[in-house]
Amino acid sequence: MYLPKAWTEKPERLAAAHVPGDVTFASKPSLATAMIGRALAADVPFRWVAGDSVYGVSELEMALRRAGKGFVLGVNANHWFHSWRPDIHWSGEAREIIKCRSLD
Repeated sequence: MYLPKAWTEKPERLAAAHVPGDVTFASKPSLATAMIGRALAADVPFRWVAGDSVYGVSELEMALRRAGKGFVLGVNANHWFHSWRPDIHWSGEAREIIKCRSLD
């Protein structure tokens, strides 16, 4: 269950909402990574995962790579990219790269 950090810092609020005592703050990417881990352990069939920029640059990406799953994860417009391929020379912020129509 996702709870804002402000909630987890107020025990009286947690008690009033009947939140179990063992629930602590966890980021959305951490929660998603745990959910994917449980799905993999339970052999739930899936091929890919999509998420917005909250999930884009996080431990979730690495977990999906390790599991061999496809993914489409958003990033913020100021995220810095560069090409790992020597034959493609692109680098810069996402908002600048997206202006280009083709890589050739």
